[in-house]
Amino acid sequence: MLLVLGALVVAAAIANVGPFSNPPTEADRAQAALENFFAAARAKDFATACGLLTSSERSQLENRAAELAAKHIGCTKVLDSPLGEVLARTKVEIQDVRVSGNLAAIDTKLRAPGVARAHFRTYKLEETGDVWRISDVSL
Repeated sequence: MLLVLGALVVAAAIANVGPFSNPPTEADRAQAALENFFAAARAKDFATACGLLTSSERSQLENRAAELAAKHIGCTKVLDSPLGEVLARTKVEIQDVRVSGNLAAIDTKLRAPGVARAHFRTYKLEETGDVWRISDVSL
């Protein structure tokens, strides 16, 4: 009986269930948001990518594009351009994740297409309504 109970405890620990469950940390959730942003860009799903930006960052991106185009266009249209093509082919490697309350900073190493050297960049994220969103994409 003790062997069976021991085996069940070990199985629960390995399966990560019950008292042994290991829910994602806020750092894990913030990292997933940034990874999902780049995955959406690779898939050219710019609506999802824009959904992962804070409303303030979406507005800034749209305003920067509007200045260049001399008219206002939405976030999805901004990314569905040569900018989105570069973003879609950029490889991101997470270096470090730091969370403080509803704010996070994620250090990355980026490799853009056609660029020989990696570029290091820190992204800022903000948790709004239980969802992590990028608040500083600087495209």
